[in-house]
Amino acid sequence: MLISTPNPDGSVSTGNPCYGFDKARQFVNPRVDSNLRLDSTRKIGLEQIAVRAPDCHTNDNIIAVRRIHATLRVGSGGVPASDPVRAGPTSADIQKAFATSDLLASLLRAQLPCGYVGLGLGTSLWASTIGGPTAPAALVPAYVLISYGEPLCIAYAKRIVDDISIANDPPVGSLNTVAKPKPTPSGAAAAARLASCDSQPADQQAFCGQLRGAAGNEIAAADKVASIADALLATVDRGSKARRQHNAKALKRQDNAGGRLLTRLQSATLAEDQTWRAIAQLLSAQQLTGRFTASQDAAGISSLLKRLKAGGVSAAAVKRLAPSTLDPNPVDLVAN
Repeated sequence: MLISTPNPDGSVSTGNPCYGFDKARQFVNPRVDSNLRLDSTRKIGLEQIAVRAPDCHTNDNIIAVRRIHATLRVGSGGVPASDPVRAGPTSADIQKAFATSDLLASLLRAQLPCGYVGLGLGTSLWASTIGGPTAPAALVPAYVLISYGEPLCIAYAKRIVDDISIANDPPVGSLNTVAKPKPTPSGAAAAARLASCDSQPADQQAFCGQLRGAAGNEIAAADKVASIADALLATVDRGSKARRQHNAKALKRQDNAGGRLLTRLQSATLAEDQTWRAIAQLLSAQQLTGRFTASQDAAGISSLLKRLKAGGVSAAAVKRLAPSTLDPNPVDLVAN
């Protein structure tokens, strides 16, 4: 939540002295870039991520986003014509907006597990305030979390592909079929595929087991979100096709299904947030710290973009919807 009003140039503070939003006059007056003619309409969509001041020092690592979406119209006078847009956003509009928002979060989250895969880093990534940088507790996340990077990176990449496809909305699919999310493995099943704790020191077995279970829960939660996003993608595609074919019955069916899926997706996303917080709390309890440098984050972004390209999504498509997420920055691996 922003605690200050925009400056005349559109820049604004986040409340943290080291983070703020760059100039963007649309946030002060959306009409400044309109250049509208009589009887014309223009849509404005802008999204910004707060940037850190280069010479400002803080231990905080925050992510703040602001968005503006507006439709500007200029009429020539007379009796107003009927305008269905004024009735509010359609179900498909809401679903696309959520997908665009989820895309931003997914791109930022994916950089960590994809970074683990791309960098292949182990103990050097982690340190402990007790016993030095190679304390036994620091070996555990280096062992467990590196092994969960691959499945989690895959889940996020799949979800990002779906989010971008929903936002772009290609009209395909069967109009009369309602898509359902596919079953996904449980947290226990996901944890079973991770590195075993058998090789860890005896005094770290309990911590390793807890971290392994929590990592399995996060993979399961991410897989569930990706599965629901898959079904929502099919629903938006079919609804778009029904709209273009003027099939009101099929459109209503897909809109209703999309609304239910969106509710499930929102709940699943919140549940996924809790799984990462559980991991962060386990690491913090062991007084562990971990951090990507900007160059390491760049390697994670590169690894993610390669996976997205394999899924048919180009870097240009990502930059068009969420450009700032591809800028490498230092990342705190324990922040929750």
